[in-house]
Amino acid sequence: MLLTTELVRQLENTNVTVNAVHPGFVQSNITIWHSLSKYLGLGISPEKGANSALFCAQSSQLKGISGKFFDSQTQEIPLPKIATDIHLAKQLWERSLLWSGCQKTTTNDTINYDNYSGISGPYSLKLDSQEIAQITKTIFAEILPKPPGKLLFLRLLKFLWKLKFGSAFLLLVQIWKQEFHMERHLDSPEIWKICQDEKLLAKLQEYLGEKLVLWRSELWVNYPAKQLIPLWHTDSYPKLLSGVGKTINIYIALTEVNKFNGFEFIPNIHKSNNLSIKMTDPFSGNDFLEVTEKLAENSVPVILKPGQFVMFTDELIHRSVCNTSGKIRLSLTLRVTQPTVEVLPNYNPNYQQSVLL
Repeated sequence: MLLTTELVRQLENTNVTVNAVHPGFVQSNITIWHSLSKYLGLGISPEKGANSALFCAQSSQLKGISGKFFDSQTQEIPLPKIATDIHLAKQLWERSLLWSGCQKTTTNDTINYDNYSGISGPYSLKLDSQEIAQITKTIFAEILPKPPGKLLFLRLLKFLWKLKFGSAFLLLVQIWKQEFHMERHLDSPEIWKICQDEKLLAKLQEYLGEKLVLWRSELWVNYPAKQLIPLWHTDSYPKLLSGVGKTINIYIALTEVNKFNGFEFIPNIHKSNNLSIKMTDPFSGNDFLEVTEKLAENSVPVILKPGQFVMFTDELIHRSVCNTSGKIRLSLTLRVTQPTVEVLPNYNPNYQQSVLL
């Protein structure tokens, strides 16, 4: 009904009329209950169900009539007040264009994140756009859906032997969903190629020094109308890391990342020191924080072209945004530290093997 209201507005001064119909309960095959209804003597036939739609399409009585709502007997039903809310109808229209990928959401905005503490960039990989596009295609076709079978099986046995049921459960979820996101640098030459990018390594060495330890990699796929981690959080891992040394997180865009599908962060100048904890991840120890709407209004989106990346510290408060771009977003996050930091064997869905870059 809101769609009808908005279409009427958009098609003013044309010869097109727009009306909504309620066909009644039709003996269709939409659900199992619809399919069974004709055997139970419920509902009306598809032919009768088409009556009101045909009436609106063909009747001369409705010439020039728009914005009405008719029942299965072609009788007008008064529209509820909410259905005539022009602002809400327009908002739904715009959201629907985003959700269905029918509205261009590409943004040419560029943000220099060096102006914010806890995050820096954007920087560019040495890999060119064609190489990034080919790697992305390979990830979707060959890496995400196909497990490193033998290694996963051995990992599952180890988790069960050591009674790490939480880690075993997460691994089984990945197997069931056929989406293998974690530690793919250990078995995927394409992802390892990104990890060895010269410009990436140069930036990491500026921050961490000559020796770089890659202790975790994660492929993040954000599908339209989905949100990965909607809660505000930091990426510090008290249960996973021990020792003295610096760590850094690298977020690499493999497809376009924009304000409609990426993540956002709260600049430290707006951050309160007494944010309460909403809940704690039992595996990593990460805290999910209670952030007020007023504070969230100060958030800054991360906007990157394919092949660009940002680096951010464990203190950065961030969350993913609900993907309203209409397109799948793919990114690679690398967790890198110094040799003085020990990776603890508490949680890792696939492996716990750190590698030197």
